[in-house]
Amino acid sequence: MNLLLTDSVMKEELSKLKVGDFISLWEGCVGLVLSSSEDYRELAHYPTSIWADLGSGYLVLTNTIGLSQYPLDDSELKYISNHFDDLRKMKSKVEYNIYLESLVKNI
Repeated sequence: MNLLLTDSVMKEELSKLKVGDFISLWEGCVGLVLSSSEDYRELAHYPTSIWADLGSGYLVLTNTIGLSQYPLDDSELKYISNHFDDLRKMKSKVEYNIYLESLVKNI
């Protein structure tokens, strides 16, 4: 079995957003990926099962429009950093908003 990945496969895998990613959606709009139909990891308050029947994509908490779903191939979504370890410690949905606000202040 060949476990080596070609450059194009590696680039495609690295370009996929993951749960916990802090991303830029457009000028002035950033968000946190709370769920992804392509990522096996889940956050307790945002399991994929509650929204995945709407189709594949990302569930993103944004600083301007709240929760929104985006398709996997949306080229406007740009990775900034990952915060999965911090997000999985959240005890309520309100904490996600507070955390997002703190990230926005530090941009």
